[in-house]
Amino acid sequence: MLLRSRKISEITQSYIELMRPALLTGILLTFYMGNYWANKSHSSLNLWLPASIGLLLAFSFGNVMNDIYDQDIDRINEPNRPLVSGKLSQKDALVFAISSAVCAILASISSGIISIIGTSLIILLGIFYSHPKVQLSRKGWFSTFLLILAYYFIPFWSGFFLTTGSKPRLDAILLFGALLSLGISKVLLKDFKDVRGDTQYKKITPLSLLGSKKILIISSSLAIIGLLSLSFLAKLYIRTPFNFLIILAGTLYCISFLYPVLLSKQKTLWKQIPRVFLILLFALLLAA
Repeated sequence: MLLRSRKISEITQSYIELMRPALLTGILLTFYMGNYWANKSHSSLNLWLPASIGLLLAFSFGNVMNDIYDQDIDRINEPNRPLVSGKLSQKDALVFAISSAVCAILASISSGIISIIGTSLIILLGIFYSHPKVQLSRKGWFSTFLLILAYYFIPFWSGFFLTTGSKPRLDAILLFGALLSLGISKVLLKDFKDVRGDTQYKKITPLSLLGSKKILIISSSLAIIGLLSLSFLAKLYIRTPFNFLIILAGTLYCISFLYPVLLSKQKTLWKQIPRVFLILLFALLLAA
């Protein structure tokens, strides 16, 4: 009985890992910020909850499909992922992905057309981003654009327009611009941890096109712009002591910047860590 319970727990953990919960958390926060900023209050629970569940399940579908189609690269970059490590079979993953997509659509229906469109777009991107016949994930800057579209544009504006009658405003556009700046800066660093597999399979990425030094300069600059913009918006539009949260979130965010660089085994990239850390620390001091 104990062994059976342990096996169920391990399988459940593998499915959760397949969904990439850390990524889903960021998606949910972006969606909620857009929804909150529409009227400076959140939508009703029966509207917001199904929409967020649909969005998260749609992203889970895309993450699983990426694991299915990128197993060769994952064996090098992430050998402990559920599929390449043998914790789950490809058939199990495919069934889970299809179930997630179906449930995502069903959940979004009750929240209206905006939720359905956002969820459907994420599912379509999840298919075409990794599918071998299309492989949009290997299109260099275009793949980066698609990630930004999926991670930031769709969640934010899906949340914003979820409230009936919401219209684009300058403050909402500025907030999205700040989030977008931070988002691009982090997406650009994603390739550091995948550099070995990407190089072996000749995958074109911004890192391979520009090199580590230029990517870190661009990423750090965008981080400074994003943090300053968020701090400015907090002081301008929110009367409560919100700036502390901006600094706290920015600190955690900046620490996460180092993660993909630390995962890289190339010594030339490790040498860039002090530089990027100092630049990001400078950004935090400015935002304060």
